[in-house]
This record gives sequence, C-alpha cells and structure tokens, in this order.
Amino acid sequence: MHQTEKECLILAKPSGIKFEVHSKNVMSEGKTLLSMIPASWKKYKQFVNKDLTKLVVFVCEHHDDGKKLNEWQNPCKKDYHCFKEWCEINHIPCLPI
Repeated sequence: MHQTEKECLILAKPSGIKFEVHSKNVMSEGKTLLSMIPASWKKYKQFVNKDLTKLVVFVCEHHDDGKKLNEWQNPCKKDYHCFKEWCEINHIPCLPI
C-alpha cells in the first residue's frame, strides 16, 4: 500500500507551512544573524574556543527534527484541518497542503 503525497507531507506548524519550507526559512534567518554580528562570533571563539557559527548552523538544521515524528505530526495535521475550516468560515485565505 502506497501513501499519498498528502499522507507523506510533513508540516512544521498548524498554519500549514511545510517542514521543508520552514527549515529553509530558519536557516536563512540563522545566516542573517551570523552576518549581522561577526565580532560576537569571533569573541565567542576566543573565550570559549568553540565555533559558534557551526553551532548556530547545526541548531538551525536540527531544531525541529522532533516535528517529523507521528506523535507531533498527527495532532499538527488535525489542528491544521481545524484552522483551515476556520479560515473558510471566516473567508480568510490559508496555506493549502
């Protein structure tokens, strides 16, 4: 039995944003942060002797990994469907999945 694309879809939030899109947005924000305060990263390296840049990238890549689990996905998808119904009732556009 094959799962449909909708069944395989991984959501990041009950608003309907897909995990992949959200992850790319988080990485983009992390890179923006890194570019804004380079002196802080250098000081961290001097005082702690660790590369904070690598740590920020790692956190951005993995901070939502738990959202891939069924224990999170099932309630998230239920919340999304409730949110979608609310949007339709109130004539508010929402993200399609």
